[in-house]
Amino acid sequence: MKNLILCILLSAMSQLIHGQKRQVEFDNMFRRVLCLDSITPSQSLDEGLKALAYANQINYGKGIVKATLFVCEYYIRKGNYAKALSYAAKSEKIKSLPDDWDKVKLKRVKAKCLTYLGFYEGAEKALDEILYYIDKLPDEKTREIQEGIIYADIGMNYYENRETRPKALVAYRKSLEIFNSLDNLEPLKKQYTFFILVKIASFYRKQKSLEKMQLYLKKATAFSDSLKNDLGKAEFFYNQGIVKSSEADFNAGKSYFQRSLKILKKEHKVTYRKELYYELFTVCRALQMTDSSRYYRRQYMIYSDSIHRMYKKNVSKAIHFFDEEKKQEMKESSFRYFIIIMLCVILVLVGSSKLFQFHKRYIVLKEEKKIIDDQLKENNSTLDQLKDKNTPDYIDNVRLEQLAKEGNQAFLIEFKKYYPDFYDKLIGLNLRINGDLKFCALIRLNFNTAEIADFTRSSMRAVESRKYRIRKRLEIPSGKDMYEWFQEL
Repeated sequence: MKNLILCILLSAMSQLIHGQKRQVEFDNMFRRVLCLDSITPSQSLDEGLKALAYANQINYGKGIVKATLFVCEYYIRKGNYAKALSYAAKSEKIKSLPDDWDKVKLKRVKAKCLTYLGFYEGAEKALDEILYYIDKLPDEKTREIQEGIIYADIGMNYYENRETRPKALVAYRKSLEIFNSLDNLEPLKKQYTFFILVKIASFYRKQKSLEKMQLYLKKATAFSDSLKNDLGKAEFFYNQGIVKSSEADFNAGKSYFQRSLKILKKEHKVTYRKELYYELFTVCRALQMTDSSRYYRRQYMIYSDSIHRMYKKNVSKAIHFFDEEKKQEMKESSFRYFIIIMLCVILVLVGSSKLFQFHKRYIVLKEEKKIIDDQLKENNSTLDQLKDKNTPDYIDNVRLEQLAKEGNQAFLIEFKKYYPDFYDKLIGLNLRINGDLKFCALIRLNFNTAEIADFTRSSMRAVESRKYRIRKRLEIPSGKDMYEWFQEL
């Protein structure tokens, strides 16, 4: 008997030591992942997924949470919210999560992804669950900080949903109140206060209330120099650029926008990049920096198209993800109801009313599923309208540029659609200009000499000579830039 007990104890100790050894191996793998993330982010994802697979293999709860959060953050940085959502949701279902703190972190990632994807009700539900888990955290200071962060997330979710937008400011101010109440010795107080002040400033920016926006930016400025929160600073610089641009200080606005863009590129974040390229295009155009404005315009168009495609793909994946989850829930529910129905059949003589109640509940669930499916289809049907709602008119010039490059005869027809009065004004100035209408259209679209020569299969010298003749025919003043003259026509 003593030998048996000794063998059991030795076996238990051996398993414990082996388990600790595997946990150490995971910790070493994860440290490598973090190192790679600062050097080669693309390679860090593969290593992060390997670490996650190993943590699942050894059933190491803490490791699963760490690796999942890293993978999710990587996908969020890249704008792939559907992928991040799937990993967060999968880890969230692990029954043996170490503690409530880990549940808070996973649910927050899930809520953030749902907000970005436009599933606001699901995000709100997840955020309410987080507040429940936060109340169970043992450390009071941690509870306060996390509560402030979650109210900031609630504010963002309210703001992204147009129907609940007025509630966003209430949540933001609740968050700010919590951060202001923290002890001044708390090292994170400045960082979180700066974070929420910038969020409130962004709220007023989108509300076109620049005076209130400047007020909160001024408060945030007091914290900006002493913080290392780069992503928070990116949003801060972006807002500062908007303020300077609204004051017609385009050089200062351009400087702030470029500082924000530099941070986002360094952190490999897609957030604000499209808006930044558009604002940089606007200020460069105001500063008459033709090459720069053209570059930023093209970057804006590239990001507009890629973000639209990415968003559409993300939402499609998310819909598929929810559909699969719903199917799984329905399978589980169907199995449970099957058992229940069988029990009801057996007990029908003593509990026939129970059978009716369970059947009614099953019908309600099917109706709820139909409502959810209809809502998802409605979300999907609106995706094709997003590009037209978010793209400025000048992007129509892309088609004209393409037709010009191809030498397509449809160029003049399409040009007249977008600029119907242009040719009439030219002919009104000089009837002899009729043969140069296409050449004038290329100048109106801001193509330089080299590009026009390429499109018209001419030499640069011939293009310059033709420009000179047109200037004479239209009596363009010698001190007036020809491109500006055509823009003002």
